[in-house]
Amino acid sequence: MAQEYAELKAAFPTGKSFLTGPVDGHHYFNFVYDGVNRVAERKEEDVQVNMFLYDVAEGLDEVDKTTQRFLALPNGEYEVTRTFAGVPCVSFETNAKAAVTTPKRVQELVDTFRPAYFTIAALQDKDADGPALRRNFHAFHAYTLQNRTVNFFGEGYAFHQLLFARSTE
Repeated sequence: MAQEYAELKAAFPTGKSFLTGPVDGHHYFNFVYDGVNRVAERKEEDVQVNMFLYDVAEGLDEVDKTTQRFLALPNGEYEVTRTFAGVPCVSFETNAKAAVTTPKRVQELVDTFRPAYFTIAALQDKDADGPALRRNFHAFHAYTLQNRTVNFFGEGYAFHQLLFARSTE
């Protein structure tokens, strides 16, 4: 991590680094650099949702093959699902606004792969519906929220991170 930090800091000197989640548990190193020249009138309401599903129990059709499935959606939105050879994990990424306004897509992924635990990381622009993230990502069937971290940076931008574990019930 030290080498990665040094390389990022050398390339983006004004970038900021964050460690989110419990230090003695599932935590992430995040580096934020925002060098965008913005037009004052432009409304920014983009969102990016990333999911990392670990110890996947089902749904890996080709366990010995790394795959990447890209789905182009209307209006410049997309979904990407990745699986990794020999590793029982899946990653998912989307910029679809529907991923924030309803937990349906996240629940579909959880139901398909049945991970032991999963992390949701979402980047939220300043004009996006922040309460939608909190409202829609608070609970998932058969999983318990372990921790939630929100890091505000820049001018109203936020990074949300949530960790869920399969319930023992």
